[in-house]
Formats: sequence, C-alpha cells, structure tokens
Amino acid sequence: DVYRRILALHPGSATAWQSLGSTLELMKDWEKAREAYGKASQLDPLNASIRKDVDSFEKRRPWEK
Repeated sequence: DVYRRILALHPGSATAWQSLGSTLELMKDWEKAREAYGKASQLDPLNASIRKDVDSFEKRRPWEK
C-alpha cells in the first residue's frame, strides 16, 4: 500500500494519514479508517481538509450500518 510506505518514511505526515483513512474507508475497513483519520486530526487539528473528512466520516457512521 502506497500510503503505508509513505508513512513508514514520514510518520508525522497528517495528509498521508488522511489519505490512508480515505482509502481504508473506500475499502470499508471502518475501524482502521477511523484510526487513520484520528491520527491525521491529532497531527494537524487545524487542517480544514482533514477536519472536513473526519466530520463527514463521523456523521455517516458507516460502522453502525
């Protein structure tokens, strides 16, 4: 997985964590997507793009369906 390789080299990259979360969400791996989005948000809490993705994911709550 491309994002995991990027994160191995740059574990502090909030955008890489965000992208991983998005990819995992598309794969319907809700728990891992949630963790990745959480890490992205933790690393860059003021990033509007990350916040938008996290909020959208949380509102849909796909893991409860």
